[in-house]
Amino acid sequence: ATEIKPNASTMLLMHFDNRSDWGENNTFFVDNSTYKNHGNCTGNCPAVNVTNYKFGGAALTFDGTNDYVNISDSATADAVSTSNATTVEAWVYVAGSPTSTGQVVYKRNAYFLQVGTDDTIRFLVYEEPAAGGIFDAQSTTTITRNEWHHIAGTYDGVSEKLGKVYIDGALAATDTLDAGDTVYASNTNSLMIGVDNTMDTFCNCTLDEVAIWNISLSSQIIAQHSGYGIDRSIYGNNASLMN
Repeated sequence: ATEIKPNASTMLLMHFDNRSDWGENNTFFVDNSTYKNHGNCTGNCPAVNVTNYKFGGAALTFDGTNDYVNISDSATADAVSTSNATTVEAWVYVAGSPTSTGQVVYKRNAYFLQVGTDDTIRFLVYEEPAAGGIFDAQSTTTITRNEWHHIAGTYDGVSEKLGKVYIDGALAATDTLDAGDTVYASNTNSLMIGVDNTMDTFCNCTLDEVAIWNISLSSQIIAQHSGYGIDRSIYGNNASLMN
């Protein structure tokens, strides 16, 4: 696996490399997509970690207490709302024994990707208020703490209306939107990394390569992003780990 290369479908791509030539520092984090939805923090900032990272020489470590990155709402941020197909992915390293659910990526009343206290992965999509509900895919497979894992959630939009969770390139859970229901189209809430919008569920983790797409990435592409040469959801452990 290597650092993700953005294309026209990449709505957000945070390498967290702390590159001063990009203008990055301890409070400003560059979005490497063409949409430049840069992130920032004030006061309660995650630590730049140059010893434990997945790619690029650095990652961000969130203390599980008050650290987060805020990305202000914008027209392109709404473009990743779940009215269309969506993929949210990240590399995550969960440390210690978290006492609360850890939000990896969270946009209130739209979607979130989280790590549970039981080390399962959950991708949730909010429905329109009239539908009065949610649909979400939550794994029974768990990640191992103090190790790097690739996690991803996808929603395929108007085709099958299917949500999926992947762990290390393998399909781990699915859920389907109820017939007649629609997902939340857009809102003005900020996109948060490392916490939810109400500041309740902080992630005790290190994050790298946080990306959001306006397409549902195929299982083969997700397997490649997680370091496998072929589709692990089809070939299981016969897929070769490349990283």
